[in-house]
Order: sequence, then structure tokens, then C-alpha cells
Amino acid sequence: MQIYSTIFPVTDMLTQDTLIRLVIEWNQGSPYNKLSNLNWDGKSRNIKFEEENLSLEIQEIRAYNTIAIRFHQFDENNIIWNTDVVVNFDKHIFSIKLDRETTTETTGFIPKFKTPYLVNKLLDGGYVGKDNGMQISEQVIPVTRNNYHIIEDVICKQAVYNMPIVYVTKSWGKYPFEIQNLAYKLRGVAHVLGEEEADVSSILKTSCNGMNSHHGSVGIYYPGKTNVHKIITTSKYVDKGDILIDRIVRIVCRYVNQQARDTMMTFEGVQNELFRLQYEKAAEKRIKAESEVSEVYDTFSTELCDKERTIEELNTRIMALQAENQGLRAKYDQSAETPLLYYGEEDELFEGEIKEHILEMLRNQLTCVKKDTRKEHILIDILESHESTGVLDEKRAEIKRILKGYTKAGDNLKRALKSYGFAITNDGGHYKLIYKDDPRYLYTMAASGSDSQRGGENLSAEIIRDML
Repeated sequence: MQIYSTIFPVTDMLTQDTLIRLVIEWNQGSPYNKLSNLNWDGKSRNIKFEEENLSLEIQEIRAYNTIAIRFHQFDENNIIWNTDVVVNFDKHIFSIKLDRETTTETTGFIPKFKTPYLVNKLLDGGYVGKDNGMQISEQVIPVTRNNYHIIEDVICKQAVYNMPIVYVTKSWGKYPFEIQNLAYKLRGVAHVLGEEEADVSSILKTSCNGMNSHHGSVGIYYPGKTNVHKIITTSKYVDKGDILIDRIVRIVCRYVNQQARDTMMTFEGVQNELFRLQYEKAAEKRIKAESEVSEVYDTFSTELCDKERTIEELNTRIMALQAENQGLRAKYDQSAETPLLYYGEEDELFEGEIKEHILEMLRNQLTCVKKDTRKEHILIDILESHESTGVLDEKRAEIKRILKGYTKAGDNLKRALKSYGFAITNDGGHYKLIYKDDPRYLYTMAASGSDSQRGGENLSAEIIRDML
């Protein structure tokens, strides 16, 4: 489950060797997760250090001028932690994400986490660049009557940044919480701006048509001109500054965690591309060998089959992890808040399924209730407090893609359906599909048929109607 993620530009001061040294210093400075055998020769960029439940793996892919690093830990509570760092040195882009996975043997679980200390080292070393002109920092950016245009342009969508903007206003001359604490927790993830002078709100009210946050409220502005912003009223958090800070951090991190990133900015993507390049190299060797000795060809043929199988498994694993992350993020959000409803006896068919169905039904119900009534206000509040992961739409699109225009229940189709979650049994000229071993969701699929152009569409429509 991905619990922390950020991407930001770095300066050309951050070289490949500098990055590796900083990661080693980060690990060696840890009092708990230190590798005792981490002796880097200063040259190797494809190397792995392992010790008991810890490992540090470094991979370089020169074709993309990219280095990917994974620090893996299996802690005393049987929780798996992966911290992935990927840097593209051509584009000067730095990516870091923190994943946490529990196991059946997990004995303790702490829902909170700390920002990886490596981000501090980059900030302190001056390696972090600017976000479309705004310096990325762990300090609050004060907004005064002389520079209010920086937040005015954000509110009016005249300026677009790659990182979220959090704008905190004052109430009777005071911030609703320790704003510097918020800036520190969101370092490298968002820009934190603070209203420094009282008359800024009145200026913005005129220039932004009253869309600005004011009187102690907090505005969260997401990247992109089409994205909506969020205003948090802080009056109900009097004397609960830490709770409010945690909520803002959770909202921002939830948004950032859900943003798709380029495959080559992920550890799995770099690893998969390395396998692909190795595969191409092996293919070239095979072509050369074919013209020489058939025996040599057989050897390389086996190697190529292994590479193809490994690449297919990695691609499947990446897709499964992405789907799992979306579901686990939803479950994490539920565990971090006081629940409105509790689950009954119905098991989830996939992570986050029940919550997504409930949110979709509430959205549909919202179109039926009378405007400006208590029911409408409650529905809007619940929907605004729970962001949809989109997993249902992804599941619907995926089953449509799998079954689109099938003409024969071949091995590829069966493999795709099994990966989706179906168990498949043969019943003469038909196949029976059972989803997640739940007999209530049983479907029949012809091995082949004359209506093949519509058969796949009809079957996917039936599955979506009953399950999704």
C-alpha cells in the first residue's frame, strides 16, 4: 500500500554518484535500519546489499540516464516496507515513494509514518529545484500585500504548479495551528503559503470574486487548471491544531498518492525495462547464432523464453500492485478516520469494493433528493469527505477490454480472466466462470460461437450488471 509519494525537480548538482552517496548516508545514519555491510566501491551502479531482513538495491539504466534504488525492510512486526527512489538525470526529476504491506503474521500496526529523511538531506544540501518558479522548501511562504499575486494567480487559475498549494489564513491575527509544523510535514509534497497581513483577505476578496479562503480557513489548490480546490473551515477544530494538521496532510498525501506517474519513474518500471533490453540483446544473439550453429540457437531460445516469461510476470505484477494500491489506499483512509458506518458480514470481492459501491449509490441518490435540504447537505458532505479511487470504473473497463470481440476461449483469454479473479471450469462446449470463489456470481461462456461479435459484449454487460 502506497502511503507517501512525491515527485519534484532537482538541480544539476545532484549527480549519479552524489545520489548514491546521499542514500548510503541516509541509511548509515539510521539508528534502527542500518546495513552493516554497505561498503560501496564508488563505481558500481548495479549492485545489491543484503543483511537479514534489510536490503538496498541500486540499478542503473544508462539508455535513460536513470538510477532506481529500493530500500527493503521486513520489521519486527512482520510489516514489509519498501522505499523507492528514482531519478532521471536528463530531465532532473526526483521521485520517492514509500510502500507498506502487512502480512498474516503482522503483530502491530502504526497507521502514521514519517517523511523519508532523504528528502531532508536533499533540501539541506540545496539539491531541490523550483516548481515553475516557486522554490520547493520546508518553510512557510509568507503572503503580504506586496506579493499577494502568488496566491491570487493560483485561486484564479492563472498560474499552475506541479505540486499542491496549501494556503492558511489568520483569524483575529492568529493561524488556526502551528503553520510551520504543517510546512515541515508537507516538505517536498506541497507548497505551504501563510497569510501574513490582515488586509490580504480583503484584497483577494475583490480580485478573486470572493473565492479565496479567509478568517482562519485553509485552501487546498491542486495542480491543473481544471482541478477544483478544497476549502477547510477550521472553526470546529478549536484547540485541536494537531488533528487539523494531520487531516490536511492526509488530504494532500491522498491526492498525490493517487496521481499516475511515468512507468520509468518507478522501480518496477526501470527493472522491467532492464529485462526488456536484456531480452533484445539476447534476441540479437539468437539471430547471430541461427546463422551459425542450431545447437547454440536452442540454448538462446530457452533463455529468450525465460526472459519473455519474466517480463510477462513483471507486467502482471505491476498491474496487480497498482490495483491493490488503489484499494488499500481506500482502506487506509477508512482506518484513519472515525467510521460513519461499519461493515457487515459481506466480504469484499476486491480491495475497496464496498466503499466504492456505497459512494456510487450515494452519488446517484444525490440526483434524486430535493435541493437545499438536510438530506442533500448530508450526502454532499459525505461525498466530499471520501474521494473515489475509480476502481469500479477500472474494473468495468478491464472486463470490457478482456471480453471485447472474443472468438475463441483461448489460453490468452483464460489467463486474462484468471488474472481478473475468475475461476474457470469446462462444462462440455461451455466454460463456467466463478468470481472470487463466490457461487452467487457464476457466468457461462461459450468456447466459441457464431455470435462472437456480440458474445463478449453481452457477457461483460452481464458481469457489470451483477457485480460492478
